[in-house]
Amino acid sequence: MRATKLMAGLIAAGLLACGGSSDSVNGTQFNKSCDVPDTDMKGTAAAGASCSTYKDCAASCCTCTTGQGQWMAAACLGGKCADKTTTCSKTASDSTYCN
Repeated sequence: MRATKLMAGLIAAGLLACGGSSDSVNGTQFNKSCDVPDTDMKGTAAAGASCSTYKDCAASCCTCTTGQGQWMAAACLGGKCADKTTTCSKTASDSTYCN
């Protein structure tokens, strides 16, 4: 009985995972700026457009709220390209980009 409930839960979780969209985000910087010479963030899709990965979406230049610096980021959330505010908040990392 216990194993049956566990298997049913695992199967349901697997079906939900297969049916849902996965989120894809990435951030990078070069010399604390958005001027990254070699990046895979070359997408052109605007916020709200359909996407499969962050690579489909246009990159945003995000600014540190603490310290100083900027980073380039792109995000595909729930199958749609995220706006700049959401993209920056999803990729923010003071220890990585701002200090």
